[in-house]
Amino acid sequence: MREPEEISAILRLNELGWDSKRIARELGISRNTAKDYIAARS
Repeated sequence: MREPEEISAILRLNELGWDSKRIARELGISRNTAKDYIAARS
């Protein structure tokens, strides 16, 4: 489980139009992790 601040950052960057690959690279997480949190919000 990720920290709430990190989850917020993932979702905020996605709202700005960033794709999961770019978010993962920026935050130092796996692409699948970013995709999972983005998909869970939808």
